[in-house]
Amino acid sequence: ILFDIIKLKVYISTDFGLNYSLLQTISGQQQSSNTDAWKESILNLSAYANDTVRILFRSVEQTVGIQNAICIDLFAGSGILGFEALSRGANSVIAFEIDPKISKTIKTNCAKLGIPKSQYQLFNRSCLDFMSILNSSNYLNSKLILFNKLTK
Repeated sequence: ILFDIIKLKVYISTDFGLNYSLLQTISGQQQSSNTDAWKESILNLSAYANDTVRILFRSVEQTVGIQNAICIDLFAGSGILGFEALSRGANSVIAFEIDPKISKTIKTNCAKLGIPKSQYQLFNRSCLDFMSILNSSNYLNSKLILFNKLTK
């Protein structure tokens, strides 16, 4: 999951964090690529020279590339990858876990979290089955065909 910080606010407190005042806001694109160096910003704190201060950084973030996506978790384990994807805006999860005990735990956790079976589809089988189906069929076919093959 990638994140874009769309706004960074810097706050300052002189009363040990009881109250904060906005010191600076940085908005918009700060780097042109992920390999660019971090940009430096200098905050003028001379007004607080004799004070003990706390500085608070608060960001507004947006996820990139996960909204309305389908998360495919080939080795589900605890299922946390799928749960996190759903919490960040993915539409659904297709998960594979070969161990029946672990699969049962994932199903229990889905129920506790109120995630419908249609949104978190768990297959108690090897992800290699999924990979072989992708290799042997036209991937552009509807996912219904894929699920029919998996459930047989």
